[in-house]
Amino acid sequence: MPRLPFNRSCLATGLMTISVSCFPSAHAWASGGCLADISNDHLVDMTDLLSLIDTWGPCSGSCSTDLNQNGEVDMEDLLWVINAWGPCLCLPEFGCLDGESLWCEDWELNNYSRWTGGYDSDSDCETTGFNGDESVTPIKSHKSTIICSTPDSHRGYGGLRFQGDTVVPNFSTPSSNGIVAPDGVVVTFWSWYSVPYTFTPTKWMSLMTVTHDCTNNWTGVVTLNLDDSTMRIKPVHVSSVTYAPNAPSMPENQWVRTTAYINYNTGSIHVWQNGVKVVSATFSRPETDLCQWHWGLYASGNNNDIVLYEEDLRIVKLLEPMTNFTDEPWFDGLRSPCESPR
Repeated sequence: MPRLPFNRSCLATGLMTISVSCFPSAHAWASGGCLADISNDHLVDMTDLLSLIDTWGPCSGSCSTDLNQNGEVDMEDLLWVINAWGPCLCLPEFGCLDGESLWCEDWELNNYSRWTGGYDSDSDCETTGFNGDESVTPIKSHKSTIICSTPDSHRGYGGLRFQGDTVVPNFSTPSSNGIVAPDGVVVTFWSWYSVPYTFTPTKWMSLMTVTHDCTNNWTGVVTLNLDDSTMRIKPVHVSSVTYAPNAPSMPENQWVRTTAYINYNTGSIHVWQNGVKVVSATFSRPETDLCQWHWGLYASGNNNDIVLYEEDLRIVKLLEPMTNFTDEPWFDGLRSPCESPR
């Protein structure tokens, strides 16, 4: 689709012209270089167009679809969407980076062949398996449940062990070093969960774990947990935690995209939720490799009623330093988690 013309003199002063109006570019670039990327997936497409149509007319309060911020969703907002149609601008200042895709899981193989160890659980209080009821792309996801409490932690999760940039086939295979990533890695995964109670520091659920330790001891882990009544994602086993202003909780009963920048060289982690910055943390570890990971339903034993779906997991090693820690990092052309950045 052809792009609409814009006034270069207006762009040079930090504003853009569409139709006859100039709009502040600070609002325009709120989502990875795309004003019209309403869904925050770095692509302006039918999803964004339908969101705009669904909210057509006067706004009540703040509307993400009121792109020119004039108090209503109208023809000028529609022109923004048409003009921006397609992939967002891939520039570092908008969070777009160069990276190498090391691993992915979209569950379409309907097996655990991409894992070092599958989602094994020896507890009658946990179930795990492949699922076709809820998915992101295209038809499969993974479902885990907790149905009763246990004396020990619930460990219904799958694990990865790396030798360099390669996943080893099983946990009996030793590794001398993990991923060497001086510029860090970006991890993305989708989650859908349901729980009839709020979490506490002693009643928690963990969404992801990473460690430099290549042995079966799994020492020095960093985890992303839900562990208090705010229901916000929280890095755990770290030195300091800083939440972004108005950091959102993790909503239930819907798909949520979590993106984490992790750098063991600088001892830092930054986390976004559906493109919105949530939290950052600092930590210190004796090694800088990233050797082992696990996802799945890892939770304290006193949990007795949790459902968790997982989809489209990905690990990308950065090939350039990340300097923008406001915008969610992303990779041009990486539309499926099992495609490589171009």
